[in-house]
Amino acid sequence: MTGPALLRAGDRGWMVDLEPELVASVVRSARVQDWSSLVQDIIPASRSILFCANDSTDMDHVATRIRHLLDSAGSIRSSI
Repeated sequence: MTGPALLRAGDRGWMVDLEPELVASVVRSARVQDWSSLVQDIIPASRSILFCANDSTDMDHVATRIRHLLDSAGSIRSSI
């Protein structure tokens, strides 16, 4: 994998695929961000994180914030 991939997951979700050793630190960082109130839940898995937005109208804003958060994790491959 060359870096995290940000993928749309339905009308209120963003899936981030990334290296397993980065999942926990990215989730911890995401949960303390000022924009975390825009997400209903942050669900980690072994190689991915699902961000569920409260409202579909916030999806662009949430994606921008996720991209900024992942900048330190490497280049982002995006499906959008």
